[in-house]
Amino acid sequence: MHDYIKIYAKHFGITWDRSKFEVHHIDGDRGNNDINNLLLLPKDLHRALHQCNVFDAERYEMQMLQLGMSDQDPDDLPPRVQVLEKCRVWAMLRVVGYRYHDGTPMVEITEDTAV
Repeated sequence: MHDYIKIYAKHFGITWDRSKFEVHHIDGDRGNNDINNLLLLPKDLHRALHQCNVFDAERYEMQMLQLGMSDQDPDDLPPRVQVLEKCRVWAMLRVVGYRYHDGTPMVEITEDTAV
């Protein structure tokens, strides 16, 4: 198991099926294992994000902020933006520390977690 996977799991106290999820390096630098640079994503979304070539952290943050202010129907957004919008949902789970609305910690992350 890679160090960044251990770092992420330990920091958030969660587990996940490694055949279905991957840890993404937000700035594209696989050597930067700072917890703020890591984000757990479903495998298919992680691959789609890499196809978007979004590796500039500042640009990525700006796009996420713009998406957060968007009132468009997600299905009407361009495919690249749809991918970023889905990543934003997973990023919000990370921000709340993988907790349910009542504050109960999530222990295992599944494909239905962000639904």
